[in-house]
Order: sequence, then structure tokens, then C-alpha cells
Amino acid sequence: MYCGFRKESNISRKIQTPALVKKEAQILQEMVFKNILLVAGDDPKVSTGYLAEIISMLRGTVPSVSLEVA
Repeated sequence: MYCGFRKESNISRKIQTPALVKKEAQILQEMVFKNILLVAGDDPKVSTGYLAEIISMLRGTVPSVSLEVA
């Protein structure tokens, strides 16, 4: 199976703080983006609680939030 985000892939990963996610979402909204796509993989540091917090925070910032979990 191919997935560019799988943990065996040798790519740089970064988990953003909620404050940074909000700041970047505001910048994207100012650039007239209407949808934010969050992409998460099989990193044990990314919990459902973290994702729920980010989605709840963004709901008041952008018109549409989507989540892709690989």
C-alpha cells in the first residue's frame, strides 16, 4: 500500500500547537481560502482529543474544516 504520509516514510513531520494552527488558519482566510484540510497520520502524539480541540477552534474561524486521517 502506498501512502506518502505513512510512518515508514522518511519525511519531516511537525505537530503544530493549537495557537499556531489558529494563526495559520486566519492567514489562509485572509487569502480567501474557504476550506481547511487537516491531515493526520498514525503518530501516537496526535490524539483524538487534539484533533477535536483543533476542529472546535477552527469552526469559528473558517467556513469549512475537513479531516483526513491516513
